[in-house]
Amino acid sequence: VVNGGGGILNWSLSDDADWLSASPSSGSLTKGLSSSVSVQVNTSTLKAGTYNGIITLSAEGAEGSPKKVSVTLTIKENQPPDTTITSGPGGTVTTNEVSFAWSGTDDLTPPSELLYSCYLQGYDSNWSAFTPLTTTSYTNLSNGTYTFYVKAKDKAGKEDPSPASRTFT
Repeated sequence: VVNGGGGILNWSLSDDADWLSASPSSGSLTKGLSSSVSVQVNTSTLKAGTYNGIITLSAEGAEGSPKKVSVTLTIKENQPPDTTITSGPGGTVTTNEVSFAWSGTDDLTPPSELLYSCYLQGYDSNWSAFTPLTTTSYTNLSNGTYTFYVKAKDKAGKEDPSPASRTFT
């Protein structure tokens, strides 16, 4: 907000959407001075979609008042995360000890906040509990064929529908 005229500019802001707010909501400026306004959005109750709102700046007696600013907010559908095995055996191995490392990506959850569950088919009886760990090791494996699976889970609770896998003998 800028007072480009003479005298004191008394201004106020309003908005027309529950998810939209601006602050400060009012102010007073002498000639030549300006003030910053912050716009905040609260997405906690919004579903995926596009939302429109208007912020109105009013200043009695000011040229061009009221001034309306359109605000468009698009919330993307939260997609499930994707998991990638970054190291670990594949094919034929000559040892009974193996280690795996993995990473994940998500459209909303930062990689450092993803949780992971893994399962070694032919060894484990169930998937592990979800943890932030990105490595695991197995020792004393008997001869045979194994498939290692790992899947990520994001903060919304969505799991990777196609876990990363690697098979070895």
